Amino acid sequence: MFWRSKDILEWPEWSLVRGLYKSMGYSDYDLARPLIGIANSWNRVVPGHYNLNLVSDYVKQVSARRAGRRSEFGVIAACDGIAKDTMGCIVSCRPRPDCQ
Repeated sequence: MFWRSKDILEWPEWSLVRGLYKSMGYSDYDLARPLIGIANSWNRVVPGHYNLNLVSDYVKQVSARRAGRRSEFGVIAACDGIAKDTMGCIVSCRPRPDCQ
């Protein structure tokens, strides 16, 4: 199995990176397993993303069973419906003709 996190956690070249992870509570056991990043755009403002915390919880459960150390991080969420007829629509809906 190929996993990228192994490339940045090898001794001794990547000791600084290992130190940063250890300062966040990761153990040597955690760093010997694949690091699995879970991008989640869940928030309480965008209606279409409101259920993504449930999806993220499921992904975390599955990845825990597959012997990986998971780490969730947030990403930007945009809502076309909320941005409609505002300056935000120019950014989030630009390719769509109904948002011009």
